Amino acid sequence: MATNRKPHPSAKLKNLSAARKETLWLWLTEGEGDAPPLGYAEAVARVSEEWNVKTSVTAMGEFYSWYGVRVKVETARLRSEQVREELARDGRLDPEALDTVAEAMFLADAMDRGDFKQYILIAKLLERKRARKLDGRRVTVMERKLEELRKAAEDPDATDAEKAAKMREIFNL
Repeated sequence: MATNRKPHPSAKLKNLSAARKETLWLWLTEGEGDAPPLGYAEAVARVSEEWNVKTSVTAMGEFYSWYGVRVKVETARLRSEQVREELARDGRLDPEALDTVAEAMFLADAMDRGDFKQYILIAKLLERKRARKLDGRRVTVMERKLEELRKAAEDPDATDAEKAAKMREIFNL
C-alpha cells in the first residue's frame, strides 16, 4: 500500500487544498456545530454545492479511507514525538535511544489501530532508515581506513614490509 504517492489528477477530492481536505474530513467524522457527521451522499452534494467539485459516492468513500490513513499516521507521529520530547527532557537517554523509543511508539500505535498494512510499510521504512544510517557509518569507517592506508603507503621512513604490516593491521587481516 503506497500511501506516499501523489494522487492522480482525476482524484478530485485527494487534490483539494489541505484546508478543504481537513474540512471535508471533519464533515464526514464530526459534523458541523450540532449537526451529525455527513454521510457520503450528503458530503457529495455539499462539496458540489459549496466548492463546485463534482464527485461520486464511491470517490467519497475512497477519500474517507485514504485520508483516514493519513490522519492515523499523523496522530501516531505526533504522539511519538511527544514521548520523545518528554524523554529527552529527562536526559538519561542518548539521541539514538530516543529515536528507537519514538519509532517503537509509532509502530505500536499503528498496530493498536489495526492497520497492519500500514504497520508493515512503516516497519520497512524504519528498517531502511536504520540500514542507511549503518551504511553511513560503514562509509565513515572505510574513509578513515583509506586515509590511514594512504598515510602508511606514503611514509618515506617505512620499509615495504612495515607498510604491508600496517595495511594488514588497518584491515584486520
